[in-house]
Amino acid sequence: MRALTLPLIGGCAFFSLCIASGSFFLLQTSPLEALALGGVFMVVSIFTFDAHIRSRQQAHITKALGDFYHLQEALVDKLSVLEEQSSDTDTGTKEIISEIKLLHSLVNHIMDEERAAPDQNHVIPVQVYSPEESGHGDILTPSGQTVTNTNYSADQLLKIIKEALQEDRIDMLMQPIVSLPQRKVRAFECYSRLRDELGQVVVPDHYLEIASQQDFIRIIDNSLLFRCVQLVRKALKKDLSVKFFCNLSLATLRDKMFLESFIEFLASNTALAPSILFEIEYADLVGGDEPTQKALSRLAAQGCHFSVDHVSTLEDIDFAFLKKSAVKYLKVDIHLMIAALHTPQKHACVKSFKDKAVRHGMDVIVTKIENEKDLIEILEFQFDFGQGFLFGKPRLYRG
Repeated sequence: MRALTLPLIGGCAFFSLCIASGSFFLLQTSPLEALALGGVFMVVSIFTFDAHIRSRQQAHITKALGDFYHLQEALVDKLSVLEEQSSDTDTGTKEIISEIKLLHSLVNHIMDEERAAPDQNHVIPVQVYSPEESGHGDILTPSGQTVTNTNYSADQLLKIIKEALQEDRIDMLMQPIVSLPQRKVRAFECYSRLRDELGQVVVPDHYLEIASQQDFIRIIDNSLLFRCVQLVRKALKKDLSVKFFCNLSLATLRDKMFLESFIEFLASNTALAPSILFEIEYADLVGGDEPTQKALSRLAAQGCHFSVDHVSTLEDIDFAFLKKSAVKYLKVDIHLMIAALHTPQKHACVKSFKDKAVRHGMDVIVTKIENEKDLIEILEFQFDFGQGFLFGKPRLYRG
């Protein structure tokens, strides 16, 4: 009800009191009936005004996006003419043109989402999302620590997501991935996080599920990917040999409009593809349907490679399928490694996993490394890379 102002609520209360008084004195109803009638009128009035104000706010947002979209469209048309007329356009100008075209496609995508968005005033079943439920050592906090003690219900999270998209409160964080045992930074994984209106951080573990359910995850992915592209450009200009891991959801991979726009972008920016690694959950990749596999194949044809995370076992991994899918990196939680070392097979299980990865041309990234003791336990297996708070925490990208 935050959309309502205090004077409006006061006005509803005043008219409710008038109706209750009129009912009591003119219709000779009992005091209880009069109060009930006035109360019903007040509740109906408040919800009616609230729905009206929210619809006006949504109309203003849609109009603003529409104006921005048309401005982008005009700019892209002019740049396309410039690109066609000038055969000797310098590299910097071409880069700007291609990035603006990509941005235009993303804005267009948001406009389509806005037009197709269902009415969000319906009741969402409330489920409390607590930071303590995020598991052992989530991506932004080491084990034993939490980002915030706030508990969010599903409708609160949905409101935070929508406002973050509308008011540009989506942050990108970067966590280093280092070579082992040298500990030299070789790559960065890029994460998105949201901030609520009070500035409190909401990490992906808390909002991904509801964002996927309400179909906002594609817009969040697009925002993250666009920033990753800008990072890759800067790294290449400085001749830095570093890669960037960018998480993609299945919903984004299945988005034909996004895929076509990004493939067109990569086709005219071939130097970018080797530096961007798209990260997908292992279960999503292996269990993906035909459209997902086709999307991966098309990206791979442009020179893109993939990383899989959330590997839940060191056995029964379909390495042949992963190689066919252009997977170059496997991310495995160090706690899974240590647990395997305490099974009857012990070293044989871990060594077999590492050997199979090598035979199929894949590097293993051991994640969630938080202390030297855990690192020492797995160093003898000569894993390629490590990631975790021991080597660096995620830092806010301010570019």
